[in-house]
Amino acid sequence: MSTIPRRDRSGNRYWQMKQHYSSTIAELREIARKAGYATPTNIRKANIVNIIHRIHRQLPNYSPCTLTELRKFAFDRKLITTAKTGTHKQLLRLLTAADDDVQFSLLFDLPPELRCAIYRWYMAPFPEELESPAQPPLTRVSRAVRREATPIFYQSCHFLLDLTRTKGVKHHFRFEDDTHHFLSSLMAPHIAAIRRFQFQFYLARNVSGIDVYKIDVELRTGEKGFLPRVKAHKFLMSQSGTTEVDASCEKMEKALVEYFATRRATEAEGKEVKLRAEHFYGARRKMDEIMHPD
Repeated sequence: MSTIPRRDRSGNRYWQMKQHYSSTIAELREIARKAGYATPTNIRKANIVNIIHRIHRQLPNYSPCTLTELRKFAFDRKLITTAKTGTHKQLLRLLTAADDDVQFSLLFDLPPELRCAIYRWYMAPFPEELESPAQPPLTRVSRAVRREATPIFYQSCHFLLDLTRTKGVKHHFRFEDDTHHFLSSLMAPHIAAIRRFQFQFYLARNVSGIDVYKIDVELRTGEKGFLPRVKAHKFLMSQSGTTEVDASCEKMEKALVEYFATRRATEAEGKEVKLRAEHFYGARRKMDEIMHPD
């Protein structure tokens, strides 16, 4: 198999805001303009990126506010002692700095449903596919937050599981090291919470390029087991956008639907079957039987 260029798979930066290294100042100024920010033509890139981050965080734009409004905002937040002090420029800096240092100690005074909605809102901007990700910082705030937020992370995200082929006369699939370590590191309750994942592998053609296979799996649970939805497709890396479904894709769809649909709950799980680490490896074997029938 040919060597395939891999993405950066550190898994630890997906939750961070974009730094816009490849964006021009003009492009960023246009984003800011559409959000109501007036920026000077000689603005430094670091400053315009800070404005873009405020937009992404849905923080208020104080620039259009009057001096009276700014003083009221600052006074209500106890940033000034009287509502008649501070210049427009001073108050802008004060309010912006306060936004960056905001603290909220009443999270657990909120109903559990609202707390979970906050966790989902926090995770909504995560990439569509996560490859061997570390858990987001929110899950490390406290034990109580971790207990509530971690299952939501695994329920809501779509995990990319990379396969590679063993070397030698007979090829077989194995998980890439990062994927194997990711699966091995998960606790049973976290695996059980996963609902969406994608198997991906590359097969080199002799001349025309590299076939990339993607097999998406979505699992729901019913009284008798999993209710799986599987979609397999491939595209040729040397012809961006070229997609096709061949016999092997159709066979993998059928095999994985049958595999997950026939999983049954263990005695410890009770009536509802739960996803376990062994299911990922069992699915891998099914794909192996199709792609490497020898």
